[in-house]
Amino acid sequence: MTSRKHKKLEDTFTPAKPVRAQYLQAEGTFPRDRGVIAMGGSCSSAQETAVEDCSPGPPEGQARTSWLKAETSDPGVLRGNPGRVVARPVQNADEDGEEWSWAREGSGLRWGTVYGTGAKPQAKAKAKAGRRPRSGPPAGGARAQGRLVIRVQSPAGRSEGRAPASLGVGARRQPRHGTDGGTRLRSSRVMEEHTKLRTIILYIIFKNAFQVKVVAVDAELNVFYEDSVHFDRDLPEFGTQGGVHVHKDGLTVTSPVLMWVQALDVILEKMKASGFDFSQVLALSGAGQQHGSIYWKAGAGRALMSLSPALPLRQQLQACFSISDCPVWMDFSTTDQCRQLEAAVGGNQALSRLTGSRAYERFTGNQIAKIYQQNPEAYSHTERISLVSSFAASLFLGSYSPIDYSDGSGMNLLQIQDKVWSQACLVACAPHLEEKLGLPVPSCSVVGAISSYYVQRYGFPPGCKVVAFTGDNPASLAGMRLEEGDIAVSLGTSDTLFLWLQEPMPALEGHIFCNPVDSQHYMALLCFKNGSLTREKIRDESASHSWSEFSKALQSTEMGNGGNLGFYFDVMEITPEIIGRHRFNAENHEVSAFPKDVEIRALIEGQFMAKRIHAEALGYRVMPKTKILATGGASHNRDILQVLADVFGAPVYVIDTANSACVGSAYRAFHGLAGGKDVPFSEVVKLAPNPRLAVTPSPGSSQVYEALLPQYARLEQNILFQTRGPLK
Repeated sequence: MTSRKHKKLEDTFTPAKPVRAQYLQAEGTFPRDRGVIAMGGSCSSAQETAVEDCSPGPPEGQARTSWLKAETSDPGVLRGNPGRVVARPVQNADEDGEEWSWAREGSGLRWGTVYGTGAKPQAKAKAKAGRRPRSGPPAGGARAQGRLVIRVQSPAGRSEGRAPASLGVGARRQPRHGTDGGTRLRSSRVMEEHTKLRTIILYIIFKNAFQVKVVAVDAELNVFYEDSVHFDRDLPEFGTQGGVHVHKDGLTVTSPVLMWVQALDVILEKMKASGFDFSQVLALSGAGQQHGSIYWKAGAGRALMSLSPALPLRQQLQACFSISDCPVWMDFSTTDQCRQLEAAVGGNQALSRLTGSRAYERFTGNQIAKIYQQNPEAYSHTERISLVSSFAASLFLGSYSPIDYSDGSGMNLLQIQDKVWSQACLVACAPHLEEKLGLPVPSCSVVGAISSYYVQRYGFPPGCKVVAFTGDNPASLAGMRLEEGDIAVSLGTSDTLFLWLQEPMPALEGHIFCNPVDSQHYMALLCFKNGSLTREKIRDESASHSWSEFSKALQSTEMGNGGNLGFYFDVMEITPEIIGRHRFNAENHEVSAFPKDVEIRALIEGQFMAKRIHAEALGYRVMPKTKILATGGASHNRDILQVLADVFGAPVYVIDTANSACVGSAYRAFHGLAGGKDVPFSEVVKLAPNPRLAVTPSPGSSQVYEALLPQYARLEQNILFQTRGPLK
């Protein structure tokens, strides 16, 4: 019941022309557990000049969205939320119809509508506590060409500031057609359009294949829920070790597909039991281990479309797969198929130029070729082949989800320049393969709305959007928020380099994928097997098992190490394929040992010079705006990071990426919902926590390493030729 002291909301309709006005800003507290989606709401240029921060209002935890502005022909809905909000004047400025208004409890506003129709627009505003009026005329009515001026009254009956806050109807921004058929806004303030959006992100199968994990984030990119299902521990009936079955040949590695299906059942039931509010989920996306493939039996598509909400997924899908144990990224049994594929397209370099990588045993095209050759009956009964990522998306869609460009780049089948399947590669692998794969789509695509199965069984909203799932490595790039020219270096057991590329040069080492957040650009992935274990061995041998002594050695030796260069490959390296330790003095003569402090610097400088050399071989170039994001155990050592900054000539930042693929999936869901390829990814993630600057390049480092890098590259080639011969 509204207090009698609270005057009714006043409303007037004014022409669409600039007027002098004061703007109202809201203060107060609201709960965090619910939110609404908002359209538009940016400040005018005049207001941005006069007021530092005027849109869209208080941050989450202080006030939720109080108003929505009509931007399209659809009715615009004004939503007032109960709570204590004080409206006060902020600054005089020229009003242009682009501003937000905020309600307070004292006005009694709970729900309202505003719309315009016909040649002479009419505007209405209704507000009464406890009553929710209808939302206005049907979609398609004419856009109002004026503005609704709303005067918010104080509880005592006097206007606080007496100046109107404006709700613009008929914005100047041009609408565009989105992938879901709706009209979206060209706005630099993408996140303001979803003021309290909550997005559940399902990350299917980590790269190590041992669990499924779910993460939910809000509009400010804060993680507020996460859980997981561990395959070996929680689903022991499948008899996996590390989530996989290793076959007798030691090369074939598979995972039971029904284990993944049941894991989804289990984790959603856990969320339901915890009281998770699925009705707040407006979009979802996810990631899966790369290269793994799932084989849907003929008729499985119909089963997906007719799921009963009374039964779990596993019970309904157990007869839907022509291959029960699916090959995963650890499988190494397709060497013959790799050679056949390379021969079919003119060699390994030709395949790399075409698909971004030479033939690798784990890549999906070669796995499909093996299944066709060794189990042709199962292949003939297969109506659809999914990657792990598109398989997971299909479960949520209730229909087959397309493969996205980025994860599709890890198959040796996609022409990365043209974003289409290579006919030569398809023919070399298996017949009718294009029909079984379907057409690939941009990674930011909204592939559809969630299946009614999840609406009825768990309470998801019917309009919940499913954004294309992608691979775990592309999702990690999104989670680390790389931009053009940036590098991410994961310094773990193995070191991994993520690169953002504009003009890639595919080589026989590393991989080029389509970029998951910008389909016009690319990402590169380089893996180095000799990472932290090698650093620990040198620490033990040369620094008395002490990282402190290790750091002192780096501090006491000069950049460039007096021309002494080292190569430390205790196990067969991936990039390049070399094993053994090799040391060279300033005269390029190989020597058997270095002094301990020289040994330590030679190791760290050598590791980072190798990374830069091989990155540049793929088309990467350090840019003035380049930043390096370091993760993993060694990222905690400032002296190691200093060498990294010096070798690359770029500042190094540190970030928390414990869940980079999960969080990257969340960012991608926001990106897809906000408009995908028509909206810069950087705008979507601007509210995410910023990385912390760790070190900047030392003065003079550029000159030192620009001279050493060519020398290091020549020595590496000499070692490669002497120990293994050139790659063919």
